[in-house]
Amino acid sequence: MSEETRDGDVLAGATALANQFASRALETEQLGRLPDETVAQLLELGMARTLVPRQWGGLELGFKEVIDVLTTMAGSCMSTAWCAALYAEHPWILAHFDERAQTDVWSDGPDVNVCMSVAAQGTATRVADGFELDGTWAFVSGCDHAAWFLLATTWDDDAGHHMGLCLVPRSEVHIDHASWHVAGLRGTGSKTLSVRGTRVPTYRMRDSEALVTAPLFQRRPTPALFCQPFGGTLGLVLAAVAVGGAEGALEHFRARATQRVLRYQNRVQAADPAAQLDLAESTLRVTSARLLLEDACEVVRRAGEHSEQLSVAMLAELRARKAFVVRLCTEAIDRLFASSGGGALHETNPLQRFWRDVHAIQAHAGMNWSAHGQNYGGIAVGLEPIMQRPW
Repeated sequence: MSEETRDGDVLAGATALANQFASRALETEQLGRLPDETVAQLLELGMARTLVPRQWGGLELGFKEVIDVLTTMAGSCMSTAWCAALYAEHPWILAHFDERAQTDVWSDGPDVNVCMSVAAQGTATRVADGFELDGTWAFVSGCDHAAWFLLATTWDDDAGHHMGLCLVPRSEVHIDHASWHVAGLRGTGSKTLSVRGTRVPTYRMRDSEALVTAPLFQRRPTPALFCQPFGGTLGLVLAAVAVGGAEGALEHFRARATQRVLRYQNRVQAADPAAQLDLAESTLRVTSARLLLEDACEVVRRAGEHSEQLSVAMLAELRARKAFVVRLCTEAIDRLFASSGGGALHETNPLQRFWRDVHAIQAHAGMNWSAHGQNYGGIAVGLEPIMQRPW
């Protein structure tokens, strides 16, 4: 890490790099993954250590601070911010694993990219020295530059049937490089992985119920950051990418409206009342989205400080909030894009990329408003939850 980020000033570093990330946004899409230079800068910036425990040399920043960094990045390149979000969040999940697993990853330092997939589930079979893992996992963002993977898995042991995550090194994973041809978030390289007959020690397996209840630390008490409710915290960083992208789209629209001439009206778009309303409504949607997201960060932060378990209804509301944040941002960008004319269709125009990328985020299962809104609404009127998984 550089001197300017060693003390946790990651936001200043991200701001300084914003123009470089923006200049490489098209290249990032064409590559279908982050450029090596971008990944090196993210590591130098300290993204991989932002939510790593201090006992391993991490920064232990709060989620609000990480979200500020991500929104800054997303205004330049949403694919870069998406991968950065996961490189930050997944180590926070690893902190809930057995310390032997943490040692495997962080014994040489905290600047290690960890990727996760819960879009599918593998199968782990009990063997003498642990488990043998088989499976295929899709949508593993940032996988080309990851050293370790957290993969959703089911297994059986003497205690019964389990669903959870297993930790696997890059050397045991095959990446299908032909599996990623998409319309949005192209630069995330969210490719399909497969593992065949890999041996996984028991200590690298973590049951989903255990993930939700107790991180594992040598030192006590456990830092409040890692006592935050799992289901309420997971995915906050992804919603932040939508907010940052929407803020970037607003800035681009504002700047372009002062120069774009409406041919049929013979005046700049900034003077058009319809454009002014589009900008006003989109701005307030994005402002509302940021406030909702920041308040969600505060809810889980306070719960972590007091080691409180949130109610089923509150957890469902937090999940619905994340989805609604993305919905607000999508609506805002949709309106700006529709008001931007044919020039916005050009590959070199950032607005079309913001538009495609935010729709890709909205397609993520964790950001699906219909599912999460229905789940929360049903609980609010006394029905049972329709979502049972912790992620």
